[in-house]
Amino acid sequence: MYSKGINNAFTGIEMFKFAILMEEESYNSYIHAANYTTGKTKEFCTFAARQELIHKKNFERLSIELKTNLKIQTDYIFDKEISTYLKDLIKNRVFNKKEQTNDEFKDLKEALAHSIKYEKIAINVYTQMYERVFQNRSEERRVGKECSQG
Repeated sequence: MYSKGINNAFTGIEMFKFAILMEEESYNSYIHAANYTTGKTKEFCTFAARQELIHKKNFERLSIELKTNLKIQTDYIFDKEISTYLKDLIKNRVFNKKEQTNDEFKDLKEALAHSIKYEKIAINVYTQMYERVFQNRSEERRVGKECSQG
């Protein structure tokens, strides 16, 4: 389960990168489950995987828009080591894959419960990161005003 707060400051572009990787991880989880289920459960997992791809594409689009609008350098965020670190963080700290069992997709009821649980985690993570980005921007503006007032 997601532990309370990631105490690092995030930029908007980092937030989107993290979100993209989270959606990718969810997609992979649903595809994996779809390969080992049948019937309505398989249909649900396949549908949920497609939804995660839509979310990922939306975050990619927003990330490109932000990068373009702010005209900032973001190559570092796509570095292989950073991506590996973030993926590991997502698997082991956000979704806590170490505690997962094979029963999470044993039937449609369990698949839905699993899906709801992880969507709540994603919402919590995105909300906290957004708040961090907003808080950091507010602090930057406050410091900027203080510096300009001398």
